[in-house]
Amino acid sequence: MAFVFGTQEKTDDDDGLDVQKLVTLALVHDISECIVGDITPHCGVSKEEKNRLEVEAMRTLKETLGSDMGGETIERLWLEYENGSSREARVVKELDKLEMLLQASEYENEYGGVDLTEFYASCDGSFKTERAKRWVGEIMRRRPVM
Repeated sequence: MAFVFGTQEKTDDDDGLDVQKLVTLALVHDISECIVGDITPHCGVSKEEKNRLEVEAMRTLKETLGSDMGGETIERLWLEYENGSSREARVVKELDKLEMLLQASEYENEYGGVDLTEFYASCDGSFKTERAKRWVGEIMRRRPVM
């Protein structure tokens, strides 16, 4: 998704995005989940505890890999994503939410009668780039009527 987003025709709000960085951040952003699992809002884990577990997981990964295997680079990129400290990191955060909406749409289409409105509502106001807003509009257009 990051590659497609980054290689489409440029618009004012995504001009100058580094496609390689988009893809790299997309690959790294969920890496802590390989240790802590995918903690969703339904897991009953506070944001603070989730962050603590993920930071601890990243520390473990960094120590396990060491600097010669990219541990420090992976940690730096993960922190960049978590902190939203670059345009690319903020776009990848949008794409992560967009992917969740796409998945919700697919579930609703596949399992008729399943209403995942809460997933859509959790993303209200999350999309800043015009391209992401267009993609969300297309997902919503294809959403089954509940």
